[in-house]
Amino acid sequence: KFIPYQPATGKGRHKRGQTFTLILLSGLTSLQAHCLHNACSVATSVFGSCLVKITGIRRIIYQLKVEAKLKSDLVLELEGETMSGAQQEKLRMIFQKFRVEGFVDWLRGDKGWRYSTIGNTYWKRICLLQLNTLQSVWTLFAPDNQKFYDETKRRTTWRKQQQLTEAVSDLRLWLEILDDARTGTMRQVLRNSDFGPNSLVHWAHHHPRQCKYPLTVVTPTSMAELVDSVIELMQREFHHSHDAPLGTRWINHKNRRLTDWKDAENICIHWNENYLEERLN
Repeated sequence: KFIPYQPATGKGRHKRGQTFTLILLSGLTSLQAHCLHNACSVATSVFGSCLVKITGIRRIIYQLKVEAKLKSDLVLELEGETMSGAQQEKLRMIFQKFRVEGFVDWLRGDKGWRYSTIGNTYWKRICLLQLNTLQSVWTLFAPDNQKFYDETKRRTTWRKQQQLTEAVSDLRLWLEILDDARTGTMRQVLRNSDFGPNSLVHWAHHHPRQCKYPLTVVTPTSMAELVDSVIELMQREFHHSHDAPLGTRWINHKNRRLTDWKDAENICIHWNENYLEERLN
């Protein structure tokens, strides 16, 4: 539940000694609640820095408690401070990711990035095929000012790659060139790992271990979100009202490389020309 925001006395603060309480998560098992509580309590935890970034209060006195009835609740208490409704929402959205792979390691303060350790790695081949295919669409329709990373036009922004890390890193260059932070999609795609271990492209520009940023775990779910977001951005960026739908223009383009699909049937049954045409339309 939300605790309504009530303006406090002074500069937005409660009177000294007054405590502000917020339930971060409810309905947890005892093991889940204590695991999250312990991760927040270690010296390297990112919880304190998240709280400071959200509230803007540098010296904030807080306490986390586990309240157990039939189920357990993770409860935050602030001494002499308060939080607006938007701040409460942002903090609770972080903890709603507690089932995301790597969340406890992220909360504990691990840094760098790693691939998911759940299941096989077949999904990485699928995602690489998808990104390389979308790169073909980008090659046909992106304007020149988006295709080159420098003024000499010697470095193509987004190239086909053999490894998923390099493919995502190149894609990030194009997304940054778009420089359209006003859209919700762009903000989500370019997000870093400050508020959770599921960044989409930020991780690919950094060393997996020697990195100052909080942990990112690259999973099939996060990469599927990335592909969906890129398709949405392409629809907006390359479609004009006087044109046929983007998918139709791509599928009928004389310069489309049919060889891009020679291994598609073996790699990904549900990712083929007709499917992508429908998605782009």
